Amino acid sequence: MCGVEFRFVNAWGDIEHSFTSRMAEASRAQAERKQQIYAQVTAEETNRHRVIKTTKQIQYEKRIAMKHSKQTFIDRNYKPNSDTKTKKAQLEIEAKRKAGKPG
Repeated sequence: MCGVEFRFVNAWGDIEHSFTSRMAEASRAQAERKQQIYAQVTAEETNRHRVIKTTKQIQYEKRIAMKHSKQTFIDRNYKPNSDTKTKKAQLEIEAKRKAGKPG
């Protein structure tokens, strides 16, 4: 063979190692670029094409949220008597009566 002796084991071993390491590096870099592009496109799409909700959609979303909440109508809207305006007015009237009576 032309007088030159090759050692195929070492030669192919070096080529294989450097080739696989380059391919692994390239595939990793490609995956990183792909994820960066995907994140960038996702951010642009969510900000650029934002659809404004109609009042009906907002109303339906509220109804669905209320349907899934465990609170009842009374739990949501009940206030103790001590906090109501009528109770405060009654207390003011009683205070005026007591102040008007000579004791």
